[in-house]
Amino acid sequence: MAVFNEIVAVKSGVSQTVRPLDPIGVYRDTRPDDWLPALQPEADEIYLLVHIPDGASSLLAFSAACTGEYTVALGTVSGGAFVQDSSVCCSSGSKYETELFAGDWEGLTADGMKQVVVKISGTDITNWAPVPHSRKSYVRSFCAWNIVEISCRLPKGTLTAQGLAFLRYFTWYGKHAMTDMSRMFYKCSSLTAVCRLDTAAVTDMSQMFSGCSDLTAIPF
Repeated sequence: MAVFNEIVAVKSGVSQTVRPLDPIGVYRDTRPDDWLPALQPEADEIYLLVHIPDGASSLLAFSAACTGEYTVALGTVSGGAFVQDSSVCCSSGSKYETELFAGDWEGLTADGMKQVVVKISGTDITNWAPVPHSRKSYVRSFCAWNIVEISCRLPKGTLTAQGLAFLRYFTWYGKHAMTDMSRMFYKCSSLTAVCRLDTAAVTDMSQMFSGCSDLTAIPF
């Protein structure tokens, strides 16, 4: 796939060479200071930063496929490291779902959100995706999952963020097995920056960023 380091912009009939914005710079400049620090995953790990309206709760549901079981741990960040509060094991391909209550968590943000970090880990994770919660009847209800940031390192895995309307930042470290990224961020209307994402082996990007009205920067 050709990689373009420059974009030719035409303004008022005058051609100008415009450098694309650096996604790491956009991330650094726009990510709120009162969010919990981002964590860099090891192989076969995914970190989700989830916000919960203060005084309320947020539903969350997703599935993952791997060898054996995958572990879902809830916690926070202290001293740059993940601090686990609780964890549960799920069989490969099964759904994990929960209701997160603001009263159980700290880290109140300026816009009134409590924060929890969700860590997913397993052996040879091959897939992760948001799914409907049993308490939601609408099949695409996972658009309400208040996941604001995803970082992952899945050497053999695939992942879709499709429909996550509150997702603002996404980072995929290292190589991966995905060749089809069609609709990967479809209707992620709050997505601001994709910091890292290898696309060397990808053959289909149709509608990958369709509906991403806030998207500002992606890797060159």
